[in-house]
Amino acid sequence: MGLALLFPGQGAQFVGMGADLYRSHPPSKSIFDRASEQVDFDLLGVCFEGPEEALAKTAACQVAIYVTSLAAWGFWKEQTATPEPAVSAGLSLGEYTALTIAGALSFEEGLDLVSRRGALMQKACEERPGTMASVIGLSAEAVEGALEGVDGVVQVANYNSPSQVVLTGEEGAVRRAADRCKEMGAKRVLELSVAGAYHSPLMKPAEEALRPRLAEASIRPPTHPVILNVTGRESKDPELIRDGLIRQVTSPVRWSESMSRLRDLGVDGAIEMGPGRILRGLMRQIDRGLPVESLCSMESIQAEGK
Repeated sequence: MGLALLFPGQGAQFVGMGADLYRSHPPSKSIFDRASEQVDFDLLGVCFEGPEEALAKTAACQVAIYVTSLAAWGFWKEQTATPEPAVSAGLSLGEYTALTIAGALSFEEGLDLVSRRGALMQKACEERPGTMASVIGLSAEAVEGALEGVDGVVQVANYNSPSQVVLTGEEGAVRRAADRCKEMGAKRVLELSVAGAYHSPLMKPAEEALRPRLAEASIRPPTHPVILNVTGRESKDPELIRDGLIRQVTSPVRWSESMSRLRDLGVDGAIEMGPGRILRGLMRQIDRGLPVESLCSMESIQAEGK
């Protein structure tokens, strides 16, 4: 059996995530405590107590999801005798988690990069406002065609599944493109409640500010292949990984392509390790025959390990 480990990105967070692991699993408590000492906000308070508005801030939620996912993974490893996964992948922010569990990044290096990334993206959102919209029921090719000739900054942020594509960019441009998608037969177009235009040219200041930090980051060959968001293909090359993390800030996330690649790598099952069930839901749209278990709580992890 080939197993894939999948890690969620921003938007999967919820108040209270990881609290059971923190209270009852000393290694998980150590992960949260080490992270708390390294970041400049009250990670434990925001993650376990909220409020939701505080946790939703880009600078906070990216760190919180990264730490919670790693705590869950550590507990899962203790509970199971599962061998090294065939491959791992993470949606946007989740790519850093996937690289950490594969040994390409140390916990401290990954945390520092995630913390900087979140703060820089939040700053870019404030300086260059934008929005995002989910287009459902229209092919990627059709959505790309709808963007042609639209005035303003707008592009695809996420190729989430064959029937779900996310737009990103300036508010007016995204809304004009969304209207075109509706005219072309989209079943639904939903403007997302987000702080800004992630994975768009409006994030260029964040990309440029993060570039020198990533250039000096210690990235080792991972112990198993990690699928990169920007290519939809696996890699064990530290320099390709570094380049992918830099480009990821302003480039589309090719999640549908990434998940379709799992079959070619011999994967017949996957675990979504971390908060939420977003990746499980997307997989049902991409490949209903590939089962995904969503694990985050101690109870769910213990049940899976039996």
